[in-house]
Amino acid sequence: MLRPIHVALVLSLCPVLTGCSSQQVPPSAGVESELKLLSEKIDLLAVRLPAPREPSSVDSTHLKRDGTSDLAWLLITNDPREKAALVSRRVKQSGTYERLSIENVQGAYAGLEGLNVILNAPEGLDLAVVQQVEEARNRLVGLLRKDIPRIVGELDGEALKTGNYSEAKRLWAQSSSVLGSYPDSNDPFEAGRIQEMVSSHELVHARFEVAQQQRYNQYRASGKVSRSLD
Repeated sequence: MLRPIHVALVLSLCPVLTGCSSQQVPPSAGVESELKLLSEKIDLLAVRLPAPREPSSVDSTHLKRDGTSDLAWLLITNDPREKAALVSRRVKQSGTYERLSIENVQGAYAGLEGLNVILNAPEGLDLAVVQQVEEARNRLVGLLRKDIPRIVGELDGEALKTGNYSEAKRLWAQSSSVLGSYPDSNDPFEAGRIQEMVSSHELVHARFEVAQQQRYNQYRASGKVSRSLD
């Protein structure tokens, strides 16, 4: 019986080995014998193919502690004490954030991502340590969700107040970066809140774009453009 891989090879080699055409041929008594012969030929070809290579594990023997980040080394090392020390440092660092600002919101988000990596690879860590990581993660999530709307609102407000179009675009881009650090959520209520923030943020962009267009229209209406062409 033809195996699936044989069927695929039959379809690809059919024009070469049997002279098949695109036209349909009525079944004949010799079809089965021809397919059997073709299958034997494919078996001979398959024997000559190199064996599939097994996926190899990542060779980390050449990596050195001094040249590797704490988070990467945490995933590499098999020393439980070293793992615990690195995790404790991460947890302690996450506790230094009290009130987020434009300057430190990206650092807080990076810390959250690091804690998520640890929770996704908790091998070699005691349950108590894992619980500390989870508590630190939840704290950062709450802090980001509390302070990011405030920071985005402040930046978007400044973008609307400034009369300089380039400055408005700069502030709005900075606000977009901060909003991108808002933690994702599968909770319907939280997802709806995120959508509201995104919609409000996009509305700010539309408003200062309209204001810029209005300023340009007023400039043209003043006759300065026509006089400059005379």
